[in-house]
Amino acid sequence: MDDITVDALLYGEIKLAQRKKGYRFSLDAILLADFVHTKPADRIIELGSGCGVIPLWLSRRREFKSILGVEIQPELARLARQNVSLNGEEGRIQILEEDLRELTQKMEKGSYDIVICNPPYRKAASGRLNPDRERAIARHEICCTLEDVVRVTSHLLHLQGRFFTICLAERYAELLKELPRWRMSPVRVRFVHPLPEEKASHFLLEARIGSSKGFVVLPPLFVYQQEGEYTDKMLQIFQGRT
Repeated sequence: MDDITVDALLYGEIKLAQRKKGYRFSLDAILLADFVHTKPADRIIELGSGCGVIPLWLSRRREFKSILGVEIQPELARLARQNVSLNGEEGRIQILEEDLRELTQKMEKGSYDIVICNPPYRKAASGRLNPDRERAIARHEICCTLEDVVRVTSHLLHLQGRFFTICLAERYAELLKELPRWRMSPVRVRFVHPLPEEKASHFLLEARIGSSKGFVVLPPLFVYQQEGEYTDKMLQIFQGRT
């Protein structure tokens, strides 16, 4: 199709179909995928799967039993299914076109080991709303809020189940306040800085249901060592060597 590009990820290990216009995955998805750790028997669900980049990245770099990607936008769900097929992962990755807010009514409580979500970063009335609706839904809280994500995650995870997410640094306090309301405790966080001398722009966080473990603040992740030049750590992430 004329409006589709097929891009390479992990230096060609993954082929990814995306629309030329509309929502395309960003660096955030790669950072989140790298942050997730799994076990061979894990059942994973991703809320807001987009074109399927995180499940496909995990399929090449982590062990797990299965992943279900949930995506509300029909075109993105179609692309995600196409990408799963393009990479031969139909046996372990499925894509469900569904509103994540409905999952508490449609899925059994405690049925997953891991929930992953790269949520819309900004509140609906915050900042400029992208005129492209596909991008707007991915970036602003139009179809779900951060509270929705945490509430649904709490329903889906069993005791000691793990939640992985990435958010804007400015929403760190908000998320930490929200987690205990839904039986979750933060256990691991890493702040992401564009450059060493700049303040954090995002944070990666792991939380667990009913966890009593200590809260670990990992060393910061710097994206660039100077303008336009990735750090060695970022190059390792791009290669899937972390």
